[in-house]
This record gives sequence, C-alpha cells and structure tokens, in this order.
Amino acid sequence: MNLIANTTTTKGLKVQCQLDTNVDPTGVQIPDDDLAVVQLERSDFHGEWNDVIKPHAENKLIPRDALAAAHSGPLAPAGPS
Repeated sequence: MNLIANTTTTKGLKVQCQLDTNVDPTGVQIPDDDLAVVQLERSDFHGEWNDVIKPHAENKLIPRDALAAAHSGPLAPAGPS
C-alpha cells in the first residue's frame, strides 16, 4: 500500500488507499467467452503483479447490478486477486 499511498503526479493526482479485509468468495468461474473479450496486457510497472485492462471502443459501460443480474448472481468485490 505504500507504493499506492505515495503516488503523485505533476497534474495534482492524489491517491488514497485502504486495506480491504473482506474475504472474497473462492471458485468464482468466469465463462471463457466473457474472459476472451477482456483486453489484458502486462503492465510495464511490476508486470508480475499488475495488468492493464484496455477498453474496447465499441463497448458501453454496464451498471454493476445489471451485470450481476445477467450472470444470475452477485459479483465478487473488485480488488486484487
């Protein structure tokens, strides 16, 4: 968290972080078709830990509750795996 907490930019970006102590469910399966459309790239910065998710220009944002309903259940909280 120190790396995140000490992040600054010349444009004035301020970063806050907080430890998430919740326990995420295990065994959540993402269908191959869904995962296949995610554009993941290894980050230049600590690529062993970080990925960059590139958006598709044609994709529209889908509200989290609508996405959960489409998958017949709640989504796991966002966060590192």
